[in-house]
Amino acid sequence: MKEQSISVVAKNGSRGVFMKMLVISETFREKREEVGILVFEMLNKISGIVKSVKDKSL
Repeated sequence: MKEQSISVVAKNGSRGVFMKMLVISETFREKREEVGILVFEMLNKISGIVKSVKDKSL
């Protein structure tokens, strides 16, 4: 009887995790454009910093 309840919990647990992942991926899909813009801006800042550091070292 114990083994059966454990397997049920495992199934329900993994299903819960899967649903959470689905929800996260859905919200991420909505925010992907915002995130993409943020990442792009960060990359631009980083490359700008790298360029300025290279210029200073030269």
